[in-house]
Amino acid sequence: MGRLFNKLKELIIKAKKKLIIIDWIFIFFGLLLLVGFYFFFKRETRYIKIKVKVTDEHILYAGTNPINQYAHSFKVGDQTKDELGRPVAQITSVERIRNVKDRQIVYVTLEVKSVYNPRTEKYSLQGKDIIFGEMVEFNLSNVKFSGLIVDFPGYSEWIKAKKEEVVVESKIRYESREYSDIYGIPIYLANQIDEGVVSKSSQGEPLAEVLEVSFAPAKRTVVSNTGIVKTVNDPELVDVSLKVKLYTKIIGGERYMFDYLPVLVDQSFPLYINDALVSPVITKIYTD
Repeated sequence: MGRLFNKLKELIIKAKKKLIIIDWIFIFFGLLLLVGFYFFFKRETRYIKIKVKVTDEHILYAGTNPINQYAHSFKVGDQTKDELGRPVAQITSVERIRNVKDRQIVYVTLEVKSVYNPRTEKYSLQGKDIIFGEMVEFNLSNVKFSGLIVDFPGYSEWIKAKKEEVVVESKIRYESREYSDIYGIPIYLANQIDEGVVSKSSQGEPLAEVLEVSFAPAKRTVVSNTGIVKTVNDPELVDVSLKVKLYTKIIGGERYMFDYLPVLVDQSFPLYINDALVSPVITKIYTD
């Protein structure tokens, strides 16, 4: 072993003696090129948190929300691993918002293994840049889903969303009677609405709070045999008016509630309270 080392040392010394200045210049620039190549193409592996909206895999149908059974398939801690058994994606939180009876809005926050490019200052996942609107697919232990990226490191600060509460007046219109001449709701449904109840997401985040409730007999237009038109009280339906506090966010000077639903007069919104789901229509917005 010692002889081999000495022989190698002699060869290096002989090689140094044969090198001229131009050779050293080429070696220097060669090493410089290798170092530059390394830093130019250098990538870093980082674990970051991203938030995705569970939706259809086709961007044209990104507004489609998962059915109830699918919405309850997402559990905190569910993960997927690489060939070495290391986690590459894991669910850290799940937020569900019921907007219709058979479907829910679902947001999933995951900690993922990403690649960071220091030159572009961007993260990538599955060969795609992590940017708003990018579709990614996950195969976890218990569920497979496609998600639309809606938040990632630095994005929330960039859009500058401001949370703010606003009070609105609204009226409940029974959807199954929208083509009738009356818009009241059944008394059994009206009795589910109490002052002080709060509609929340699955994480307990308040979405809307009922401040005041008022009931009035629903009016129906009838025509007598003689052609006289008159208004009478409906014997079974009631008109329900609500004053509701909405927990909203302001982005770009526009106000939104729930899942980017605009707060506008004549806009309806889902109100899930006391095991009932109703859709009040905004009739007035208090700006002060």
